[in-house]
Amino acid sequence: MRDLKDTVIAITGATSGIGKATAEQLVGLGAKVSLGARNADRLHALVEQLGADNAVAVPMDVRSVEDNQALINAAVEKFGKLDALFLTQASACTDRCWIILAMKSAA
Repeated sequence: MRDLKDTVIAITGATSGIGKATAEQLVGLGAKVSLGARNADRLHALVEQLGADNAVAVPMDVRSVEDNQALINAAVEKFGKLDALFLTQASACTDRCWIILAMKSAA
């Protein structure tokens, strides 16, 4: 597998299943992650497991555009950028919406 050192990825549905497994795998490969999910307790436990230097928790509902923006903002604020999105849950945002949100955060 390739080294993902300092690659920043936002993940929805991050507290279980594919989202959690992906977060664990990505951090193991050197990535930084912005984790979004509804269960704040499980999010914070996952950040503790992955290390606060590697992950940030964003309690969110993917049906909310504002919450999706918060996920992106958290990545940019903590790690200085966002390289990719890994969406395991249906989102309020379309592809165009995600691009606009990411551009706003980069400005």
